[in-house]
Amino acid sequence: MEKRYGQYHQGSLLLDIRGKPKERQAGSHLAEGSGGKNETTKKKVGISSIGRRKTDRDGEPSLLPYTPKDVTNSKEVVFKIPEVGQKANHLLLLKDLITETETRDNSNAETRVRPIQNPGRRTDVSQTITGADSLSGKILGPKTTLQLGCWNVRTLYQTGRLAQVVREMENDNINLLAVSEERWTGSGIRQLASKHHIAFSERQDNYHDRDVALIMTNDIRKSLIEWKPINERLLTARFYSTYAKLSVIACCAPTEVAEEEDKNIFYEKLQELIETTPRHDILVVLGDLNAKVGNENIGKEATMGMHGIGERNNNGERLVELCEENSLVIGGTIFKHRDIHKQTWTSPDDHTNNQIDHIIINRRRRGSLQDVRVKRGADIGSDHSLVIAKIKLKLRKVRKKTERKLRLDVDKLKEPSIQRNFQMELRNKLSVLNDEQEMSIHDFNKTVYEVGDKILGPKRKNQKNGFLRTPGKL
Repeated sequence: MEKRYGQYHQGSLLLDIRGKPKERQAGSHLAEGSGGKNETTKKKVGISSIGRRKTDRDGEPSLLPYTPKDVTNSKEVVFKIPEVGQKANHLLLLKDLITETETRDNSNAETRVRPIQNPGRRTDVSQTITGADSLSGKILGPKTTLQLGCWNVRTLYQTGRLAQVVREMENDNINLLAVSEERWTGSGIRQLASKHHIAFSERQDNYHDRDVALIMTNDIRKSLIEWKPINERLLTARFYSTYAKLSVIACCAPTEVAEEEDKNIFYEKLQELIETTPRHDILVVLGDLNAKVGNENIGKEATMGMHGIGERNNNGERLVELCEENSLVIGGTIFKHRDIHKQTWTSPDDHTNNQIDHIIINRRRRGSLQDVRVKRGADIGSDHSLVIAKIKLKLRKVRKKTERKLRLDVDKLKEPSIQRNFQMELRNKLSVLNDEQEMSIHDFNKTVYEVGDKILGPKRKNQKNGFLRTPGKL
């Protein structure tokens, strides 16, 4: 049995995708199948570029999987054609195999992700854009709402997992998503078939554990100034905007039961990244911080609100101290929501819920943070929930400074000579204005002030040399 033009050929009949028999056309050059019921034919086809079909040895075009445009070395992929009675499930699997945006198999570890089409602007490791003048600055503003998110997906090292995350981003209109525990190796930035881009952190030991990544839309990628993978737990990125630049730090902190040394290393590195962030940037720290901050905010009102969940643990104390030292605000605690919209983690037995994923913003931009809540409808098979924040830039109103007129030295009018000069000059000015047009009260006041400024001049402040004390008196 062979597959030709999306149909299965067996014996003298052609079966379409719905399993209905179809008469064979006259003059068809399709090869005759063996007709055996238990036989399964393997067909090798070459990999071609996007939108093309490669011709096999018989001169017939073959259906090909997606591959990047810049692949030069030809590879061979084996498609196993199913039997007639198994067409339904196998066709779905074949469709996923061909149209999958990003494929990672645990046994093969082969990735099909489209690289960036313009490598001259940003290399895979340098991660710096040279032409900042061409960047888009419309991602953040007083009339634009930017939606950020963080999600511990447990793994992206599975077939179809990344495509599912991108689908959830599109459903919730998320512009930038910080992903924890994506479990890829190495570091780089890749473009997906959906025009999303993913920048993942650095891990060189080929051990699929932890790791963080940033998934961004094409519009956000156009505003990317630079990004830097720090280690398997931290990743930074900076984006251009017309009013204020945006700096993002994606995190995956050690758990509560981790070694104290690991916690110290993580928070020291995080403190270093916060200190090196430009002071005028909008700083957002987000990700799986494994910290329960609780709802007790007495003495810490500037750092957190009173709408947290549970009691503060050791990681929570570390996080609150970090926010206090760097003037940061924990966004998930300042908005009043139901508990189910604040719980970011659920235990395997469904009896314990905690708030350990956070989105943090610098205090001077607290007014720009519109909302932080959990989206329970997003599902990827993880014990963590998707957390979304809305940021709409709030600008301070600038008042225009009005020029204040100087006060005239009217005391000089007490002198008869100055008084005569003032009267004469004012009379001449008013006579000219009366001859030209009808005078208004505004023109009259303006003329009087101009004459007074010319004859009298501004009044100077009295210079006090100090207090004169009388002997015997204070």
